Parts: sequence; structure tokens; C-alpha cells
Amino acid sequence: MKSSTRNTVTAGVGMLAFAAVFVAAAIPASAATYKGRATSYSPGLNACGTVDSAGDFIVAVSPQMFSNGSVCFSTVRITYKGRTATAKVTDRAPGAGINDLDMSPALFKHFAGKSQNALSGVSWHFTDSKPTPGGTTKAPTPNPTRTTKAPTPNPTRTTKAPTPNPTRTTKAPTPNPTRTTKAPTPNPTRTP
Repeated sequence: MKSSTRNTVTAGVGMLAFAAVFVAAAIPASAATYKGRATSYSPGLNACGTVDSAGDFIVAVSPQMFSNGSVCFSTVRITYKGRTATAKVTDRAPGAGINDLDMSPALFKHFAGKSQNALSGVSWHFTDSKPTPGGTTKAPTPNPTRTTKAPTPNPTRTTKAPTPNPTRTTKAPTPNPTRTTKAPTPNPTRTP
């Protein structure tokens, strides 16, 4: 093997090792506490495949923390200036720093004053046993929706039409044959 090829291979392996260390540093363990910045965003259809509303306590995390959805529906505990709240991770914040959070309007309002657009120094950590960011997770099994069986309709009562009584037909009386009487045979007249 030529020296230049060996150096290229060694450099490539070195870069892979550096990348592995960088990724491991970028994806901390779930027991860690993170400190970052928080902003508010308008939720809707999220990266975890559900729909959030402005009143939900939900957060979007950085792409590194989101890690292709491995932290979907994880719970986080957030602390800022003595106030705390629990929220669910349901989205990815593309422009966020690694430890930053985008919060739903209701969650942001819980921590922020009226004139604040961003909060610096927000601490947070994962509180559940979901896999650490970077792993894979199975989508949660949805709770079955309760369905009520439609009542069986009572059969409508149908009254059978009465069978018509056959009309009585009276046979016309057979006419009695007229009796014809034979005319008497005239007696021959005698002439004297």
C-alpha cells in the first residue's frame, strides 16, 4: 500500500472516530440536565405525527435531541426562575441550539412575562424512561377510542293485511224446464 493511500485511510478512520465522539457528545444521556434558551412557537401537525394546540404543554427540541423521533412523547421537566412545569416532546425545532426548547404558547406564558420573546438559562431534563436521544423508539400504542354500539332498532310492527273473505257467489237457480202440455188431439168431427 502506498504511503499516500495509508495516510488517507488513517485520516478517514480518524475522522470517523472524531465524528463518533462529536455525536456522542451532542446526544447526552437522558438523566442529564440541559440548560438552554426557550422561545414560543405555533404548534399544529408535529414531527411525531400528531396534532398539538396552543394550550397544550408541549415542546419542540433541537434536531440533535429529536434524533429522528426517538424522543417522541417523552416527558421533560422544565425549570426557570423558580417555576417548573412538565411538558411532552412532540416536535423538532430546526433552528434551535442543541439544548434549546421551543414551547407551546401556553407553556411559554407559564414561564415568561408579557414582554418576553425568549428565555435564557432554562433548565430541563427528561423525566421518563424513554430511550436516550439517538436511540430508536417504538411509537406509543394509542389508547383505544371508546365506541358505543348503536342500539339495535326495534323491528317495526307490521300488521298483516287481513285475508279477504272469498265472496260468496250464489249459483243462479237452474230454471225449471217449462212443462209443455201437448195439445189435445182434436176428435174428428162426425158428420151426421
